[in-house]
Amino acid sequence: MSIKPRYDDQGRYDDQNQNDDQIHDMSIKPHKMSRLCRALAEGAAMRRRGGVARIAVSAAFSVCLSLLLGGCRQKELVYPASTMVKVSIVFEWDQAPEADPTGMSVVFYPTDADGSIWRFELPGKDGGVVSIPAGSYRMLAYNNDTRYIYYRNQESIDTFTAYTDAFTVHWPQALTGTLPTLATTTVYRSPEELYCGEIDDLTVELCKVTYLPDNSADGAGATKECPYHLVRCHPGPRTCNYTTVFRNVVNAESFRRGYTVLSGLSPTELIATDMLSTERGTYVAALSRQNLQLSGSARAFGANSDAGARQYLYLLAIMNDGSVEPRCYDVTDQVANSDDPRNVIITIDGLEFPLVEGGDDTPSGSTGFEVDINDWEEVVINITIG
Repeated sequence: MSIKPRYDDQGRYDDQNQNDDQIHDMSIKPHKMSRLCRALAEGAAMRRRGGVARIAVSAAFSVCLSLLLGGCRQKELVYPASTMVKVSIVFEWDQAPEADPTGMSVVFYPTDADGSIWRFELPGKDGGVVSIPAGSYRMLAYNNDTRYIYYRNQESIDTFTAYTDAFTVHWPQALTGTLPTLATTTVYRSPEELYCGEIDDLTVELCKVTYLPDNSADGAGATKECPYHLVRCHPGPRTCNYTTVFRNVVNAESFRRGYTVLSGLSPTELIATDMLSTERGTYVAALSRQNLQLSGSARAFGANSDAGARQYLYLLAIMNDGSVEPRCYDVTDQVANSDDPRNVIITIDGLEFPLVEGGDDTPSGSTGFEVDINDWEEVVINITIG
């Protein structure tokens, strides 16, 4: 007879409306021992009526003894393949207080090679209840409200990779003499904010769950046990912001618009382990001016993990007369020594432009300098000089 345990909305066992004639159910909890013991006593009084009662008492005694000695405290439990357990997932945002995703994806990877991968989409940021077969898993959770982030190699939690689109940009010949490395560049789309949490050694049993918490205030490295099938997960950020600030710009009023191109960043990431690739990606950010300051931001998965990789910042500034003022800076040290690796501030002081008449009153017109990589795999940028 198949076992059909009953659970309430919190994943706890519900013993209401259970009749005594269901005592054969092997999923019963230890507090039902009293019913078995009463059955033993009643059966003992029937011994004189024949051997059938003695056999029933002997079978009931074996069940009672087995549950008393083992029950849910056994180290190894074998469940029917159809046994489903409700597990409550709670997301704690202590590692990313500013996060406000509209939904989370949760993926359970079985440690058994023959097991199935279970995936759930939970609305909001708080969590929810899922039903999975009893067994051992590794759990991955990440926000699913992104548009430009894609995933590959999802067959394993260790190879689950996030990436964004890449575009080939042909910069105009007028710039290649000054900045030859920009002649042809692979530019990656900036990802949205990505948050991820991982739970290792998750064991789901009929009466409890045990798991190894992620790197959080819950205490990483110490196994947690919960009889209410509650798993707390602490997602953390997986992307980095790179903000460039040009301070005290000389003749800042000559600037009409421009872009920064930051190279040496990682275009992919293994989100479960927060491990960056050795690939080198380039990201473009638009600049805005406020008084004597120019600034712009781009987001990436992080700096390239190759020890020899360097980060270069290219400035392409368009003046009021349509001329171009290109610059190049080695910002490797600023990226590596940032106080906050998730929010890197690159500061350039004393940038000087030539004085060009017109300022903000000059109509922008058409300089031919347009960067739009939203809908094209290959972008050609033309700049009108003079």
